[in-house]
Amino acid sequence: MNRRQFLATSAAAGVGLAAGPALAYRAVFCATDGVALDGYDAVSYFAAREPRRGRRDIGLMWKGAVWYFATPAHRDIFEANPWSMAPRYGGYCAYALSQGQLKPGSPRAWQLSSGRLYLTQDEATHDRWLEDMPGNIARADANWPDILRSSGY
Repeated sequence: MNRRQFLATSAAAGVGLAAGPALAYRAVFCATDGVALDGYDAVSYFAAREPRRGRRDIGLMWKGAVWYFATPAHRDIFEANPWSMAPRYGGYCAYALSQGQLKPGSPRAWQLSSGRLYLTQDEATHDRWLEDMPGNIARADANWPDILRSSGY
C-alpha cells in the first residue's frame, strides 16, 4: 500500500491522522464525512465536462479532506496543482457566500467560469447565481474567507 492509498483508506475508515489541537478546527473545504465533493472527482469537471464519481481506492488527503478520483491520472493531475482543480470557496455554495451566508455546495449544481469550478447548493440557487455571475463572484470574493472565521471554522 502506498502513501496515497494509506491516507485515503485511513481517512475513509475514520482513522484519525492527527491528534490534539489539529482536530479542534474544521476543514476549509466542505467535506461530508471527511470526503470532499461528496466523492465526486474534481478533475472530471474540467476533463470530462461533467461530474464523475471518484473511487475510494484512488484518493488522497488534501487540506483536511479526502478527495476521490475516477482514474489515477486524474489524481495525479489534481496532486500536481490542487488549487486549480478544487472548487472555489472550499466547495461551499458560491451564491450563499455572495449573500453573506455559509451553506454547503452540491457537486451536482456547478458551473465552470474562467477556469474555476463553482458550486451552488441546488438547481434553483444555481439559476439565481447565473443571473449575475460576475457580481455574485465579486460579492463572494469579498466575503471569503472571513465568513469561515465568523462561522467558527
